[in-house]
Amino acid sequence: MRYTELADEMVEKWGRVGQKAQKGWYNYDPNVGNGRKALPSPEMEELIIKHSMNSPHKGTKLSKDEIIHRVLFPLVNEGFKILEEGIALDPSDIDIIYLYGYGWPAFKGGPMFWADNYIGLTKLLNELEKFHEMCPGSDYFRPSELLKRCVDLGVGVQEYYKKGYAASGATTPQSKL
Repeated sequence: MRYTELADEMVEKWGRVGQKAQKGWYNYDPNVGNGRKALPSPEMEELIIKHSMNSPHKGTKLSKDEIIHRVLFPLVNEGFKILEEGIALDPSDIDIIYLYGYGWPAFKGGPMFWADNYIGLTKLLNELEKFHEMCPGSDYFRPSELLKRCVDLGVGVQEYYKKGYAASGATTPQSKL
């Protein structure tokens, strides 16, 4: 991942340190919402545009889906790595933790279920490879070997475990959770 100096500049050059100063990422007017309501900041919009124009993507706007993919696909990929390392024994272990521990929307079934049933592992792998090409120095987007195996076998991650493919390469007899 590359580092952006945007937040540093926002604080150091512009003094935008948050609600107490009545300006941070947003402006805060003491007469609106007791000074707690975030209001759009033309100054920050200008600063963000300046930084985005100097980025490798030259101010490209991301679609809603691309933002979701960039944020959640690495999270799912990390779930695959957790399974590879034997920290969790089954994809449903990860789903349960995200459902009850992190507030993942129940109707999506957890990140591993979501990847299997809503996204598709081939799409997940292709997008991660694309993002990894864009950010080659980062392991954040590097696809896990388990994800690659699932795609090569043409099975979902839950099916991979139900069919016993994981047992043949398992090194940990029980979950570390």
